[in-house]
Amino acid sequence: MRNVVRVLIALSGGVLIAVALILMFRDSGTTEREGRTGGQEISVSGEDPAIYTITLPTGISVQGFVQPGRPGANEIHLTFLTENGTPQRVEIARFRGLPAAGDPVALEATELAPGHFVAQEDLGAGSWRFEVHGSTPEGTQMRAYFEETIEE
Repeated sequence: MRNVVRVLIALSGGVLIAVALILMFRDSGTTEREGRTGGQEISVSGEDPAIYTITLPTGISVQGFVQPGRPGANEIHLTFLTENGTPQRVEIARFRGLPAAGDPVALEATELAPGHFVAQEDLGAGSWRFEVHGSTPEGTQMRAYFEETIEE
């Protein structure tokens, strides 16, 4: 069993929420942990890939993951869901990756299906933070990010 620390942060309605999670990987390869603060539910599940879910106070969920999560070519996925679990239309204003060392990388997101975006990028080993800023057609502003370690 190994422990990993992940930090999830989201902004909704002008409130910034930060939650540090200490995750314990089980032999089955799944990880589950929830933290509730400021009206948000934040969870991480799985290990290959780890899927980060941030449920905003509005009920909209943002799920993100990196595949395959190793140095080199990767896909960074974001999926936006309504409170009922159906795709949420979103216009992404900014999507970027921030390596622990180096300059931010603007990620070009392609919408694969309503509410499901993917960006392709060569990622180096180390800690990365993936940020997204967007809005719904109704004007609800959303900000969220998740951190992932790209291991060699």
